[in-house]
Amino acid sequence: DRCVQFKHAQVSRIFVARLIKNVENEIALHRRLADFFYAGLVSLNLERLGEGAQRWLYKRVITDEQARGLSEVAYHAIKARMMEEMRELLCSLRFIEIRIMFAQLAELLEDYRLALQAFEVLGITDGYHQVSEFYAFVRRNGYNLCLRPSNTFQTAANSPLQTAPAVASRAMLASGSENRVWMQYKNQEQDEVLGSDFDVNAPVLDLCMTPDSRFVGCVTEGSHIFILDTFSGLVTSSFTDFTHE
Repeated sequence: DRCVQFKHAQVSRIFVARLIKNVENEIALHRRLADFFYAGLVSLNLERLGEGAQRWLYKRVITDEQARGLSEVAYHAIKARMMEEMRELLCSLRFIEIRIMFAQLAELLEDYRLALQAFEVLGITDGYHQVSEFYAFVRRNGYNLCLRPSNTFQTAANSPLQTAPAVASRAMLASGSENRVWMQYKNQEQDEVLGSDFDVNAPVLDLCMTPDSRFVGCVTEGSHIFILDTFSGLVTSSFTDFTHE
């Protein structure tokens, strides 16, 4: 064990001395890694998430580079001081959704912390507020997003209108890149709704939507479960007297 530890220490010392011996080399190395992992991320075609067809991710082979790139591309962009690329990634609802799908919430939150720290160290204000609001969005809704990553867009669309995630979600709807139905949460004030309006006549305790937003399931007080069609507003199924464990 001592021999192995000594070997690793020597390799690490050589690597640092030859490749990261100054700030310029370190930044250049992180930039190459960021570009490499970003290329793999682009090949995943994240826009497919907006079609409500996220299951395609599980039907195809995800390469090691793509899987690793999801967790590392933002980190290397931050370390390379690629501020525009960093902002593009961390302010993307698609990027948030897929990282949470792959159980990377903790790493994502750390990326936001490092990004805001980089803004402060470099004295850059452009983009700081936007990244900060996305950080607050992920931190505030992290638990629910982990339970249902496909609700990322829905949650952002129902955020306060002036916040960056809400603005981003409306832009996706306007551009046609998001085809899943936006379902308005009744306990929040909004100006418009693109889905149907329906009433289950009881306070809703929890809800979830299918990946394509075609149906919504909700649990109400009194142990009732309703399955509703988001386009017609009709109840397609209902269940009563169930036990929650």
